[in-house]
Amino acid sequence: MEPGTAVLDLITPASEIEDLPGACNCTLTGISGVASVDDFLGCDNFLSSQGDDTYYCYVVSPEACPAVQASPRFSGAGYRGCNPEVDAVVAGAPDSFTLWELVAESPSLSFLATALEVANLTDTLASAGPDGQGYTLFAPSNYAIATFLESTNTTIGQFLASPKLLAILLNHVTSGGTYNATQADEAGSSGGIPTLSPGLFSDIQASLEGGFTVTPTDAVPFQALVLANSVYGADGIIEGTVATADVAAGNGHLYIISNVIALLADVVTAVGNEPRLSTFTQALNVSGIGQLLSEDCPDPETAICKYSPITAFAPTNDAFDQLASDLGVDVEGLLALPELSDILLYHFTDPSLVTSPIAPEQLVSDTTLGTLYEGKNITVVSNSTSLPLGVNRLTGETLVTTVRSVSLESVDGLSSAQVNLRGSLAGYNGVAILIDEVLLPFALSSNGPSASPEPLLD
Repeated sequence: MEPGTAVLDLITPASEIEDLPGACNCTLTGISGVASVDDFLGCDNFLSSQGDDTYYCYVVSPEACPAVQASPRFSGAGYRGCNPEVDAVVAGAPDSFTLWELVAESPSLSFLATALEVANLTDTLASAGPDGQGYTLFAPSNYAIATFLESTNTTIGQFLASPKLLAILLNHVTSGGTYNATQADEAGSSGGIPTLSPGLFSDIQASLEGGFTVTPTDAVPFQALVLANSVYGADGIIEGTVATADVAAGNGHLYIISNVIALLADVVTAVGNEPRLSTFTQALNVSGIGQLLSEDCPDPETAICKYSPITAFAPTNDAFDQLASDLGVDVEGLLALPELSDILLYHFTDPSLVTSPIAPEQLVSDTTLGTLYEGKNITVVSNSTSLPLGVNRLTGETLVTTVRSVSLESVDGLSSAQVNLRGSLAGYNGVAILIDEVLLPFALSSNGPSASPEPLLD
């Protein structure tokens, strides 16, 4: 049945378009499967002259699209219902159009176009890039941005005025080459696709995921390109599917995606979101160290954080309770110590001395890590212990396993802390690793330190 008034019950409702896989993209080339449909590019109400205002489009790969209806007019072609706010890209736009021109002229990307103007990224997306290889833009549709704003209880005005706007947008732009769906899958599953974002974990993971949708007569295969941030310790926390794939531009490729690739929180905020670190968070707030380390992170003009990269060795609530007990005070008394700021600074690596974030598995014995407290070091102590598991009943052989433990030792061995090898948090400007004891850069008693050098930071 060809599109017309009777097709309303057969096509996919517009409200469901955002979740369709890549094979269901509206054709922008005039090719649907093996057929040519030159007069039906993109999503439109092609039969409005006949009194039918239904929006539909011919899809790129009807044989792999579960929502498709076969076209009797064009043998081998297929069509579906569509939503111009999601599917409409400049139909038949010339290859000479830049990425910025594609966005600016696409009704479904009007929110993004405004954001790019506010963030002064229009010239970037109109250029060939610093290496002349262009860009790939993963462009969140109006629907994606509206959904993101609703989920974060944010208005479009607040979004455009946010100091994090530039950093969020840079999460969606890659440089150093362009990617079709297969290339994105290959690059995204072998280390990630680097973006323009200076955030530490902003690479995009991409994978082609296949499946089957069961129709009344058959099981139809499909593939969708799924995107996720390369998130330290939490792969897949930020995901989105590609709604419209691989639109060629004069300076790269454009994908319309169903989600905003949001930012990771800065390290201090990530720490504050972890219940096991509530006392550490309170200490950072009381001392002002938290505000200092997270101020302008990211910077609204550059998307760079002043303190980046940093690794926070974050003592748990139990660690603070133990130190308070050792000193004969309660936690409130501990937080009132005049040396609190110095102790806290000793738990953060100095970006000028430790130039990459540290993962627990990278903590190698005898490594020294300079901190924000006058650059004084923390020393890594790594041990491996063989533990018996039992006896093999068939051979009588004793079964053992090797357990790796990692400890940190403070200046002059004044204190040491065990690292939780599975307790780490990702942040925009670094990582936090949970430890079971508060590290001390100087001897401390209930009367204060025996010798307290001048702190690195005012």
